[in-house]
Amino acid sequence: MGKDGYVDLYNAYGHVDLIADVEGYYTTTPSTTDERLSSLAAVTPTRVLDTRSGVGAHKGKVGPGSVTTVTLAKAKGLAAIGAVLDATVTGGTKNGVIITI
Repeated sequence: MGKDGYVDLYNAYGHVDLIADVEGYYTTTPSTTDERLSSLAAVTPTRVLDTRSGVGAHKGKVGPGSVTTVTLAKAKGLAAIGAVLDATVTGGTKNGVIITI
């Protein structure tokens, strides 16, 4: 996750539906802003992206060579420095790979 609170998912091949759930986040401890002292806070999985229904992005399959941006910081209202994200691809028209960038 970038400092801006976003994660970009790059679809290399075919047309796919993307689904992403936040399962936890990292923040610095309240007494410091030192990112080396971060801790993981697990949360109930929260859907932040589903192109099948239009949650978090446009509704419809993501095409080849495209980037879909997932907004994480706003999803939980947190100033997180990192997140645990479960990304799923479904309904693909070709074998491929999704890359976080």
